[in-house]
Amino acid sequence: MTRPRDRLRRGGPSFLDLEALVPAAPDWRVDWGAIWPLWPELGALDTCPQDPRHHGEGDVGTHTRMVAEALVGDAEWRALPVEARGRLFWTAVFHDIGKLVTTREEHGRITSRGHSRRGAAIARRLLWEARAPFAWREALCGLIVCHQLPFWLIEREDGERRAIEASWTARPDHLCLHSRADARGRVAADREGLIDTVALARMMFEEAGCLAAPFPFANDESRVAFFEREDRDPRHAAHEDHPCTVTMMAGLPGSGKDHWIARHCPDLPVVSLDALRGELGAPATGNQGTVVQAARERAREHLRAGRDFVWNATNVARAHAGPLSRLRRAHPHRLYRSRPGPSPDPECRPRCHGAAPCHPGPRRQARTPDTDGSARRSLRAYMTQSTPPCGPLRTAAASFRSGGAARPTFATGAGVDQVSLLRTRENAPHRRATFRRAAMIDHRVAARGRR
Repeated sequence: MTRPRDRLRRGGPSFLDLEALVPAAPDWRVDWGAIWPLWPELGALDTCPQDPRHHGEGDVGTHTRMVAEALVGDAEWRALPVEARGRLFWTAVFHDIGKLVTTREEHGRITSRGHSRRGAAIARRLLWEARAPFAWREALCGLIVCHQLPFWLIEREDGERRAIEASWTARPDHLCLHSRADARGRVAADREGLIDTVALARMMFEEAGCLAAPFPFANDESRVAFFEREDRDPRHAAHEDHPCTVTMMAGLPGSGKDHWIARHCPDLPVVSLDALRGELGAPATGNQGTVVQAARERAREHLRAGRDFVWNATNVARAHAGPLSRLRRAHPHRLYRSRPGPSPDPECRPRCHGAAPCHPGPRRQARTPDTDGSARRSLRAYMTQSTPPCGPLRTAAASFRSGGAARPTFATGAGVDQVSLLRTRENAPHRRATFRRAAMIDHRVAARGRR
C-alpha cells in the first residue's frame, strides 16, 4: 500500500502542476489525458456506478468530466480571478470522489449517502500531498462538503439558518456556481428543475446577506450563540464580557506545545493532562475519566478566580476539546473553536503579557508555493473547526476569554478573534518523528477509505 510520504518521493503532482492544468483562454480546453492519471482515485471513478434515475450518463467518472466541462463553459466561471477559477475547477474534479467509499446498493437502488464529507477528507489528503496552500485547500474542501446543499436548501423550513451556517464553510456564490455545473453535467429527467433550484438557493443566500462572504454577525458572542442554539436570531447583538483569558493548545504529541507555552506564557498556570497523569499515576491509554475530571476541576478554580491560564492537551479534533465544551455548559463561561486566521506578527505575544496586538487580516491566510522546501521542513501550526487531523502537522495556540457571559478570542493578541497560524522551527528534535506521525494518520485514513 502506498503511503502519502512515499507518493511524494515518487514524484506525485505538485500544486504548481494542478495550477497549470486549469483550463485557460483562449481555447479553455480540459486536458483529461493529463488530469486523469494524476491519482488512482480518479481512474477508479470510471468503475463506480450511480443511480440511473439521477445519473443516466453512467459512472461517476463520466459525470465528473461532464460537470467540469459544464463549469469551464460557464461565462461566470471564466470571469472569475485565476485563483478562484482553479479552486472551482478542482472542486468539480474532486466533488464526487467520496462515492468510491460510500456507494452501495440498498433495496434495489444505488446510494452514496455521506459522500460529500468522505470526499472532502480524500481531497484534503491528496491536496496536502500536492502541497496545496492551506487556505486554498480548505476552501475547496468546504465546497465539496456543501456541494449538495443548493439542491435542497429551498425546501427546508429552516433554509435561512442552513444558508447562514453554510456561508461559514463555503463561499455561497461559488458554491451555487459549482452546483449549477453539477446539475448541468448529468442526464436526468429533473435536470432543469435542479438548475432552477440552485438559482432559488442563490437568491436565498443573497436575501440572508451572505452571498459572497460569511454571514456578518454583530459580534463573536452572537455567532457562537447562533451555532449553539437552534432558536437564536442571527441578527441579535449579544452582550460580551471577558474577565479572563484561557489559552488552548492544539497539536499532535511531540509537536512543541510545551515549548510554545514556555516561550510565550511562562508566568501562566497550566492545566496539563500529561502532568495530571503523572500526578495521579494514570496511564496514557485506557479510560481517562479521572484525569479529565481533575483537569476540569482545576480549570474551574481558575475560572472562579478570574485568572488567566493555559489548557494544554492535544485538542486536534472536536472530541479532544470535549472537556472544555462540557465545562462551558456546566459553568457560566463560553468556549468554542474558531476558523484559522492570519499569521501573527513575529514579535506578537499573548495579550496577558501586555504586548502589542496582532493586526487583523483576512479570515484565511494563503501561503506561497513551497519552492525551496522550507515549508515542508517547518511545523505547520493551525487549528481546524470540523476536521480530524489529516494532513500537515497542526499546532495552535488559541487564546479565548472566559468568565461571566464571556466568549473566547482565538488569537495571540488583544482584539483579534481568529486562530493564529504559527510557524515553529525551534523544536528540531521532534520534527522527523512528528511528521512521521502525521503521515501515519493520513495513511490510516486512506486505508479506511479504500476498505
